[in-house]
Amino acid sequence: MPEALLTRPALVLAVGALVVVALALKAGLQRVRVPPLLGYLALGLALRWVQARAGVDAPQPAWVLGFLGELGLVCLLFKVGVECDPVGLVRELPGAVWVWFWNVALSAGLAYVVARHALGLALVPSLFVATAFSATSVGVAVAVWDDLGHLRTRLGRRLLDVAELDDLSAVAFVVLLLGAVPVLARDGLAADGLATLLLRQGLWLLAKGLVLAAACWALARLVERGLDRLAALERGPDPLLTVVGLAFVVAGAAGALGFSAAIGAFFAGLLFSRAVHRVHGETPFLSLYDLLTPFFFVDMAYHLELGALGEAWRTGLVLLVPATLGKLLGGGLPLVRREGLLPAAQLAVSLLPRAEIALVVMGLGRALGPEVVPPHLYGGVLFVSAVLCLVTPLALGRLLALAPPADGDPSRRRPPTRPGHAGHGRTRPARPPAAADEG
Repeated sequence: MPEALLTRPALVLAVGALVVVALALKAGLQRVRVPPLLGYLALGLALRWVQARAGVDAPQPAWVLGFLGELGLVCLLFKVGVECDPVGLVRELPGAVWVWFWNVALSAGLAYVVARHALGLALVPSLFVATAFSATSVGVAVAVWDDLGHLRTRLGRRLLDVAELDDLSAVAFVVLLLGAVPVLARDGLAADGLATLLLRQGLWLLAKGLVLAAACWALARLVERGLDRLAALERGPDPLLTVVGLAFVVAGAAGALGFSAAIGAFFAGLLFSRAVHRVHGETPFLSLYDLLTPFFFVDMAYHLELGALGEAWRTGLVLLVPATLGKLLGGGLPLVRREGLLPAAQLAVSLLPRAEIALVVMGLGRALGPEVVPPHLYGGVLFVSAVLCLVTPLALGRLLALAPPADGDPSRRRPPTRPGHAGHGRTRPARPPAAADEG
């Protein structure tokens, strides 16, 4: 198809069709309890295949899809930040930090060793794999815990705490990794010189991060003061949409400071979380979230190189080993002695899925070039994400069914969750009050 035929009306038609198809996929896959992100990835791969078969070689579709995917990424990471509960996490930290340390250390360590030595990858690609596999997509598992009445138990709270720590540490790792890539990619650098440059780069990133955090904190405090005034206006703008608009501003500012828009959106979510929860009802943002977030996953799969698919699935099969063993051993062994074999297995299996944060890490690496994340490695991690997101709910349902909830108030086993979240591989219910949890 000639490039001239891809007019604005044609692009609008294509975007509208993608929105309708994505929503239909979400509704259909949720009925059969399959994470909708698998459908979005399949849709992106199908688009790439159709484009190749039709011989369409025009920049507009890829640019539009990439731009919408970037907006979806900002919404996704903003929601991840909003759903974190730093205050509650600090309160529960002593019980979760031991499991978090070992599951992150073993997941990242095994992934690095396999990528570096079994797959023969260079240092930088191996570090991206290790960072991606240190994260957890708790949303895939939480729906199963909630359905079977286990989410309000002590072990359910521990799962949420460990998953939050996994996400926070993965974001911190990728910030450092993105800053260190220019240094790590250099050849012939002595060890002492490398250490000096890495330290200097880390301090510079820390300084810029503190500037961004201070600006976000001041902005969040101003937003809190203005929310009540906006909410009091009978026909004024929705206060939450104002917060979301400011989150996009922060994401863009983070990109200007040398971070990524995704990192800026995550910090905005963390710092605006108090302001967001002062607004009753999150429907406007969740509608925007449901509209834009599928484009992120579609864009991720669209950038798969069809010629690398054969090597990608073989790479994915190799990476499945550390992706599985890292979480099973790191998440389960620290709990065996304290909780018993079955609870340890339940929590460890719940940590297996890798979705939004892992895909964000690999997407950021892909954007830096094939020398950072080669096409077959990119496809291999997407393959691992799809397999684990598909298999985990089946295995976890059987494990949780082996024993009834050990604690918690039966009348409150299905805590209120934030609506509209159950589609993109992440479900993070509001943290239950500690007193009520102990039943």
